Amino acid sequence: MTSAAAQNTWARRPPCGTAAYPRAVAAVHIRYDPAAVAFMVGDEHVAEISRDDAVVAPLGEILHASVSSFEHALKEYEDEGGATVGYIFLADVPLDEFDADTSRRDLALSYLGERLSALVAHGVQKEVAALDADALLTPLLDRHGAERVGRYRDDQGGRLYEFHMLALADRDRDVGALYALGVEAQALLDAAAGEGRLTAASARDLLAGGHAGALIGQPESSWIDAKAIPHRTDTETASFELAKDVAAFANTGEDALIIYGIATVRSPAGEVLDVVRPFKLSALDVPALRNALSGRVTPLLTDLEIDLVEARPGSGHGFGWIFVPAQPTWIRPVLVRGALVDGRIRGSHFSVPFRVGEDTRHWDASTVHSLIQAGRAALQQAGEADAARPPGGP
Repeated sequence: MTSAAAQNTWARRPPCGTAAYPRAVAAVHIRYDPAAVAFMVGDEHVAEISRDDAVVAPLGEILHASVSSFEHALKEYEDEGGATVGYIFLADVPLDEFDADTSRRDLALSYLGERLSALVAHGVQKEVAALDADALLTPLLDRHGAERVGRYRDDQGGRLYEFHMLALADRDRDVGALYALGVEAQALLDAAAGEGRLTAASARDLLAGGHAGALIGQPESSWIDAKAIPHRTDTETASFELAKDVAAFANTGEDALIIYGIATVRSPAGEVLDVVRPFKLSALDVPALRNALSGRVTPLLTDLEIDLVEARPGSGHGFGWIFVPAQPTWIRPVLVRGALVDGRIRGSHFSVPFRVGEDTRHWDASTVHSLIQAGRAALQQAGEADAARPPGGP
């Protein structure tokens, strides 16, 4: 059988395709043909046995086969061939390029206990924060109608990894749904590696890498906000709302992310990222967003990033984001020119928004006054110290 170390390497490789696969009940069934020593759909080979005794299948040929029929075929292979199936590898390559021995293996499936599950993994290192896999995976498992059926740790060349076996609750669903579950789960674990949790930067990387769906189920918070469509900039009110949202995150002093193309839903615990809704990317006018921010936010923010990515190449639809890196102490608080008063933007006013959880609040007059007074007191003390210093003294 293939070594666990090799299996882990393949499980962690980024897939060629990241499209969302249908969740409908599958109609295609797989069988094992002992004469051909291969797995068949009708008269077509859809999975083969490699020289290292692994079951390897081109994803496109097995995509719509039911998980239950594949499990049954694997049992037939074990019963008739006397073999023991530990791992099955899915290769996201065109059929005419597929080779069971040499094709890239994009995702590993486990067949322990006669149940197929997607196998994903993350490193366990003492020198970095422990990754809370339970908190990360639970929303994703709920969305996919899946469950974790096993977990174990294994040493891979001197480095410890934790493996998670993720299975679909409904085994009549197709292999494509199991593949999508594994790809998104691995992307989520990879994004959170190092910090031990999902961060604004790792969430941004998921978007950029084509894994927006992995964020579904995450709650809005002091560092993440999601919108189905981008901010507008064609009215004073719209520009003010954009500036307010960005400045509120800048005033947290932490990295933050505004996502475009994911709708939220209200839950008892607050707003939760609910469904991906790729929008027409031509609707995201990056220069207009930057101009609106430069006209209303002061001081200018350091290293602000506004970008977008297509959901599928050539589709013209996708996702966008504003990444607000942690702003240095000496430029905070970040102010917004204008304030919303009686439904109108008053240009002679200014606002100091800040983020608390999923909500945006504003400093009141007493807070602003106290900071001004504190600054004056500090300046006065510095002046008095200078005056008391003897000429030529240190």
